[in-house]
Amino acid sequence: MMVINVIRFNWPFYLVAILAIAVGVAVGSMAQLPEIIRSAALLGSAFALWFLLISIAATYLAYDHSDLYQLKQWPTATSLPEAERIACIHAGFDSISDKLKNRFPSAQVVNGDLFDSEVRATPSLSRARRIFGDSSELVDLSSAPWPLPYGSFEVILMANSLHEMRTSEKLGQALAESARTLREEGELIVIEHTRDVSNFLVYGVGALHFYSAFHWQKHFAAAGFREKATFKISRWMTCWVLEKVEEATSKPATRGG
Repeated sequence: MMVINVIRFNWPFYLVAILAIAVGVAVGSMAQLPEIIRSAALLGSAFALWFLLISIAATYLAYDHSDLYQLKQWPTATSLPEAERIACIHAGFDSISDKLKNRFPSAQVVNGDLFDSEVRATPSLSRARRIFGDSSELVDLSSAPWPLPYGSFEVILMANSLHEMRTSEKLGQALAESARTLREEGELIVIEHTRDVSNFLVYGVGALHFYSAFHWQKHFAAAGFREKATFKISRWMTCWVLEKVEEATSKPATRGG
């Protein structure tokens, strides 16, 4: 289950939350302390418990209980069912390519990795790579140009990977190379959390790691894509189905959002 992996990758956060809850309850139980201090400690514990439980529940609903990995409903709104060549691109941790191959066995699925070992990764991503390691089947896409021919794929899928490109330059390069390696009538599918109210309510400040919808749309347009369809896979996750415009540009957008 993906929710178990998320806990494994982010265990320091959960440990701190559990310790905060325990300390708050302990302080709140000290009768010799002023009422206002005990109340504040218990309130803090309740707040920490809320984010601990709600973040786990939301992660389960967004990944394991939704159609994200089941691939039953949302792919019908894309060209995935008809595609013969698909690029499945992640950024250090691949959670979907095997499911994609099982769901569409007649398609040729190429796995690509945007992870750049020269750039410091987030602690959670570093833990994920230590646990699961690398695959020899991966194509290294950490730098441009990608070692893939022009117009190689009918569909490129990036599920929860592009947000790991933490600069406009890296994000712009990934989108520009996607446009280059995508066939003229092909689709780029981007699935991401967004920096919005729904994600803030369950992930707190962790939602700052995501980009806003405006940020995504700005970079899509700058790379020469337009939205063909946009829909929610869950309350916390958005899917953009993109197609190339006739006069595409690889100019990176300025950082923002």
